[in-house]
Amino acid sequence: MKKTRFILCTFAAFAGLTACATSAPTHVNPLQGEWAITAMDGTKVTQDNYRIGFDPNTQRFHAYFGCNRIMGSYQQQQQALQFGRAASTLMMCTNIQVENTGKNSLAAIQTWRVVPHGNGQKLELLDGDQKVRLEATFANP
Repeated sequence: MKKTRFILCTFAAFAGLTACATSAPTHVNPLQGEWAITAMDGTKVTQDNYRIGFDPNTQRFHAYFGCNRIMGSYQQQQQALQFGRAASTLMMCTNIQVENTGKNSLAAIQTWRVVPHGNGQKLELLDGDQKVRLEATFANP
């Protein structure tokens, strides 16, 4: 009897640990966290350090398009998304055009969605015509 109980307890503990190890993290708010930008206005991004991050607790965002750090507020109601006035560092950049494309994309965004992508998820930020302006993959849990 003791041997059967020991085997059952061991199996239950192993099954519980396996379930924890294979479950994907879930988010209360899918926008939460850091996202690696992979495309802007339909053009793939070749830099791997372009980022956008969201903090739903403070309704603040930050972004980086290769030169200046951009930060500001945002408002989200379900799938609607609007960025407020943003501030940025003012460094001199050789390729400011890429950053301007990113800033213009942020200004045009009105909605968002998260879609399956490979083994993870992809964030799509869309303008009023439902054109995808920014695409990003989740960078951290």
